[in-house]
Amino acid sequence: MKYSHLMPLALVLTLTLTLSCAPPRPAEFSLSSLVVPPMILEAGNPIAVKVNVTNVGEVEGSYDVRLKVDNVVVSTREVTLGGGDTTTVFFTYSTDDIGTHYVEVDGLTDTFIVSSPEPIRPVAIVSPKDEFEVPWRHTIQGMAQEEITSLGLNVYILIYPVESDGPWWVQPPVVVTPEGYWQADAYFGRDPAAYPEDIGDFFYVIAIATGLTLEPGQQWHSLPAFAYTSNAVLVSRR
Repeated sequence: MKYSHLMPLALVLTLTLTLSCAPPRPAEFSLSSLVVPPMILEAGNPIAVKVNVTNVGEVEGSYDVRLKVDNVVVSTREVTLGGGDTTTVFFTYSTDDIGTHYVEVDGLTDTFIVSSPEPIRPVAIVSPKDEFEVPWRHTIQGMAQEEITSLGLNVYILIYPVESDGPWWVQPPVVVTPEGYWQADAYFGRDPAAYPEDIGDFFYVIAIATGLTLEPGQQWHSLPAFAYTSNAVLVSRR
């Protein structure tokens, strides 16, 4: 009888030891949160593509993340992650082909549109250039055509954080000189020394001229209507 009472305990111990000795699950990768900024870019301007990569396994492993545009692999990033870890992968890509283009990253899909470049824009950004590195606070410089001042329009800089998928943030006011030059400071997130976990490192910058009155810090999920828009500039924060 004593032997029969010990049997369940022995089975439990055996099962516990068997489970504790099971090998960890191998590395397995899952991609999510594909972001392609919803804007029309001029031919030759870079588009920023963001995707999150997670190792849902229990051991470290590596994975090649491939960006496809129109069913062609145009860029590859290798990531190495420990079990349960997540990282964000960025791609930049540009093309001169006008029209709608299809983006795919590991089965996740989106689109972007490329338009013909405008020869002369009523308002334009001169500095910084595409893919420049900028500090968290940086001076943006540009030009406005005479029609902007003659119509009494206001010029504003808007910043779009790519990693958080927007929105557009209105920056401090711009003053246009009689010659059409303008400049103003723009803020790419907050001081990383005080806020190391901020809103990311990649940003689009655009200038608009509008009859609307905007306030610094306002957020727009789409660009204001009835506005002239500049070229969109993609920068990264150093």
